Amino acid sequence: MFTLMLALLLTLLACSPVSDEVTFAEDDTAVDTGAATSLAQDSGAAWCLTVEDASLATFGYPGDHAEPASGVEIFVAAEGADFSELEGEEALDLPGQFSVGLRAVAGERWAQVTTPLFTITEDALVFTQLSEADHRGVELVVELLAANGELLGQGRVPALTGGYIPAMPSDGGEDSDSLDEEETASKANTGNGGTTSTQSSAGVFSPQQLDLSAWRGQSARLRFSQRSVMERVAFFTLLDDLCHQAPSAEAAVVPLTAR
Repeated sequence: MFTLMLALLLTLLACSPVSDEVTFAEDDTAVDTGAATSLAQDSGAAWCLTVEDASLATFGYPGDHAEPASGVEIFVAAEGADFSELEGEEALDLPGQFSVGLRAVAGERWAQVTTPLFTITEDALVFTQLSEADHRGVELVVELLAANGELLGQGRVPALTGGYIPAMPSDGGEDSDSLDEEETASKANTGNGGTTSTQSSAGVFSPQQLDLSAWRGQSARLRFSQRSVMERVAFFTLLDDLCHQAPSAEAAVVPLTAR
């Protein structure tokens, strides 16, 4: 009887599904959290970070929205939602249902998200990005940090709109000639060539990648920092599908300078 029961138990175990998630060790947690971070395993990737659970927990923030400082915002952007003072983002086609959004006003403060601590076992970190404005409106920086916080490398990430052009908010039917000078200036500051169009243009997420080959075998975190470079406006940047994997032929390389 015991032999029969053991055989049945082994059969059930053999038929049980295997988890397709990779979980960091308890010490390799998201910044400012004590819980282990689970990462969905992607085909051909060691791991991928997303916010498809509509939560910022992976990046160390509770809930789906955080304002760590005045004029600084980190949020979960949902497809079809309104998350900009300009118009047209409702038509954006996100890689999934949700993306992580960064937005900070011009100045010394940055909107930041930091990955959990991980061991560099692949040569690249591939991600997709769509910004509300290009380099004329958005500054985007990435840093590679050691486990103790030491800066290992740094690079400037080109802010890419993927062809997205936000529309100006409706003036409520007023004649455009009646707009005062300050409102007109604010409407013109789109960061996409100063357009004042009332028609938006949808964009696509652009694949980019970081070359991590020089730091293979080390434990590190990646921190993305964003802010606007125009006064009185704060443009968003959306990041998605951050995957630690082999280099991608489709993704543009963002150089990291060793420090």
